[in-house]
Amino acid sequence: MILPSLTLVGTFTDATGEPANGQLTLQPDAELVDTATQMVLPQVPVVVTVSNGAFSVNLLPCDAAGVTPTGWAYQVTEDFPYRVDTRTGRASSTYYIQPTGTGTVNLASLPRQTVAPTVLTYGALTGANTWTGTNVFQGEVTVPTPVNATDPTTKAYVDGHALPVAGGTLTGNLIIDVTPGAPTDSSLTDYSLFLESDYTGGENTFDSTGRLNLQSYQRAQQTNPTGSYASYGEVLRIFSRRWDSKQMIAWYGPTSYDGSGNPATADTAWFWMGAHYEANDHASVHGHWSVEVPDTAKNLQTRFEFRIWDPTTGVFGMDRTIAKFNAADVVVAQDNGAMYMAAAAGITKNLYFTDDVLVVSGASATGKRWGLQADGTAESGSNVGTDFRVNRYSDSGVFVDSPVFVKRSTGAVGIGNITAPAARLDVTEAGSRHTVEALQTTTSTISFAAYASTIGATANRYFDGRVSGDSSGRIVIFGDGKIELGDGGAGGRDVNLYRSAANKLKSDDMVIAALGLGVGNSASATAVGTLTKKIEVFDAAGASLGFVPVYATIT
Repeated sequence: MILPSLTLVGTFTDATGEPANGQLTLQPDAELVDTATQMVLPQVPVVVTVSNGAFSVNLLPCDAAGVTPTGWAYQVTEDFPYRVDTRTGRASSTYYIQPTGTGTVNLASLPRQTVAPTVLTYGALTGANTWTGTNVFQGEVTVPTPVNATDPTTKAYVDGHALPVAGGTLTGNLIIDVTPGAPTDSSLTDYSLFLESDYTGGENTFDSTGRLNLQSYQRAQQTNPTGSYASYGEVLRIFSRRWDSKQMIAWYGPTSYDGSGNPATADTAWFWMGAHYEANDHASVHGHWSVEVPDTAKNLQTRFEFRIWDPTTGVFGMDRTIAKFNAADVVVAQDNGAMYMAAAAGITKNLYFTDDVLVVSGASATGKRWGLQADGTAESGSNVGTDFRVNRYSDSGVFVDSPVFVKRSTGAVGIGNITAPAARLDVTEAGSRHTVEALQTTTSTISFAAYASTIGATANRYFDGRVSGDSSGRIVIFGDGKIELGDGGAGGRDVNLYRSAANKLKSDDMVIAALGLGVGNSASATAVGTLTKKIEVFDAAGASLGFVPVYATIT
């Protein structure tokens, strides 16, 4: 017998009217039998491609004569690419249709049923009945309340023991079971729990966002009274079950949006945060909680982490963890924030520059090279304590000294490991080099000095030079330009040189010119006038050599 046939056709477009491409799967919801030939027609699905928005397929009509059981239907599954769906990347729907007759039938003209249709043919069975093989019931079947594990269940029994789809209360654990090693396209469809959301609420009309609400009234975070570990306040627990697994919370979305605000590209990972033990290369232990964001190649990279395992010992748990940024600039917007290094008074606050790749902290931090420190000097009032230091460290990370020190109470600065500066700027040098050197490299004429000083009064000192152990300055330059010299003893200085008037340089003491004294106003003369003065002349040792006459006139 040749079975009858019909042609099912249809068209699909997206919301903009563009043709949609995808596929349909049509499968009889029952195993069929051709009663004329006793040929079994298995439930083989028919897969149809929807190309450029249209399809056409030949099917057996649901009312074909001589085919049992009657009242069967096709289960139809639509599968179309859908770029917004974050679960599968495709939009799917399933329903039942019953195309009948012959000729051409348009899919749009057929009623779509969410459940398989049944033929209401009622009957009754009495006594003990045994069924073998495949049995199809096309009407209502009533069975007693189940007793044994293999007994069929009644609707009333299911209603009393199953969680209704409209909501209900669970009294035990909810487990979404999986078969280890079973093939799957994606855990997004096979192993996941979804809280759906849509745009029906608009931007802010009413709440249409799927949400998970977790509550806790407890705060225990360490051992309980019995001595066992407890973290009762946790509302979400994530467990690691392989050393190279990652337990991350992820944010996904497109890389761009179209002009209407809808995703223009496929979803990709935006942001990860979570914890893991082994590194991706299986060659090291990360042992941290981390935040990861994509690089320009869209690969997720760790940007911020907290250590869980000690990076030097490999031991789980740290009394002081390490927080580390990787390939990241840390910016604090100063118009609405600041960065603080905080600790109680009397406790040092450190900022280190280090060569450690792993950033090992504490006493074992051998990579330290420089440190900025507010030290632990006790605070006693009047701004005393918590002084500032620039510290340097050896190749093994051991403290060497404080090349720069600033005393908070006075603002005095010590250079060269001076931690009690006696001057506003106190500089020391123990090596074979200049203590202070001013190098002016410009070759053009400028009015700026290599060293400049401005003081408040002519009696104040520009310069006071001493040798270690001196009780007074050996050379002192005052604000009016006077230079005083002495032997550094308690008697002070005993020689001076200063400007006495315009164009005149004077000393109140003896001036000896060992190589002679030259003048620049000499002139030829032969006639000597009256002798009026004498000038005593001394040798280099200060012994008198005699007198030089001074005449009233010489012409």
